[in-house]
Amino acid sequence: MINMASVAGFGNLTGGRSAYASSKAAVMNLTRSTAHAFAKDRSRVNAIAPAGVGAERIKKRYAPVARSRQKRRVKISDMR
Repeated sequence: MINMASVAGFGNLTGGRSAYASSKAAVMNLTRSTAHAFAKDRSRVNAIAPAGVGAERIKKRYAPVARSRQKRRVKISDMR
C-alpha cells in the first residue's frame, strides 16, 4: 500500500492551510499504524511525501513569502 502525504504534514503550515497540513499528518499517522498492523503478514505500507513544485505560477505566488523567510535566516557564521 502506498499513501500520498505531503511535507506539509511534518510541520506547521501557515497562511490558512492548517486543515491541509492536518490532513496530511493524519495520512502519515494512518500509514504508520497500518504498517504496524500488517507487519506480521509481511505487507509493506509506505507514504510518499512530495514537496512543492517549482512551476512559474507557484513561484510568483509565493515569492514574497520566500523573500521574507530568507531575510529571517541566520548564517552559522553570524551565530558566533
